[in-house]
Amino acid sequence: MNNLFIFIITIITVNKIVQHIHFYKVKLYIYRFNLYNYWYILYSYRFNLSSYCSKHRYNVTLLTLVNHLNTKVSKSHVTELMNFQNLPELIQHARTGTELMSPNSDIYYHISAKHQGYDAFSFHKDDLDRIIIEKDISLMTFYEKKMVTGNNLKFSHIERNFYDKYSVPNVEGFLNTNQGARPTSVDFLELGAYFREDYDTLVKLDLSKFKETTIVIEDYSDVFEKVVLKPEKRSGLHDGTIISDSEFEHLNSFCNLLNENAEICLIMNDLLDNNPLFPLIIG
Repeated sequence: MNNLFIFIITIITVNKIVQHIHFYKVKLYIYRFNLYNYWYILYSYRFNLSSYCSKHRYNVTLLTLVNHLNTKVSKSHVTELMNFQNLPELIQHARTGTELMSPNSDIYYHISAKHQGYDAFSFHKDDLDRIIIEKDISLMTFYEKKMVTGNNLKFSHIERNFYDKYSVPNVEGFLNTNQGARPTSVDFLELGAYFREDYDTLVKLDLSKFKETTIVIEDYSDVFEKVVLKPEKRSGLHDGTIISDSEFEHLNSFCNLLNENAEICLIMNDLLDNNPLFPLIIG
């Protein structure tokens, strides 16, 4: 009888224990499920915060940008543009150079020294021997870059200050002053606008009369979070200007492209140092 009683008590006890174990397993599962939900929510916030920060991780002042870019490139004349005064031209080169070289590694875009009569030229790398040996200037494309605002948005100023100058070669001027050598007219004269309203003004001008040199209008308003121009002649940028995050990345990529072409850059620098009218023959 006692054994039967003990057996019944044992069965009841074991059953209670099993029930409690099941209960706690269910509770544990619920806790784990809730914990997973909390973790997922936390991860989502982390992802959104990371996404936000990736879009707003820079506050690129001019000084920050110039100091950074000066660590990126050593061979190209682009280093002469890494200052407050000439940074707008660098931004223009970055757009054109990237558009040419990024999709086609066989195209080379060369930024000129400051004493040249044009800002840049490009050519297909396979044509370099013909350019050097045959002096075939038609295989090269020449560029001039200008950022404009104020009076330079006027048609008369564009014609007098820019088109009349760059739509013709400058051979005699170089022989007399040793500056501004330009073997031919530039193919593309780019007028860049800091502000959207300036761009809208430029595109309304009838520039169809300009035949020798094509005038290109570019909007750079999205490059800047804030623009502060030098007050003296409204030329160049001033402290307080902030570059957009996307432009910071774009300039980095452009510098990488220049570094990838460092060897041909040195070749062109040597050729131009010896003959600023390259590929024409001096004298």
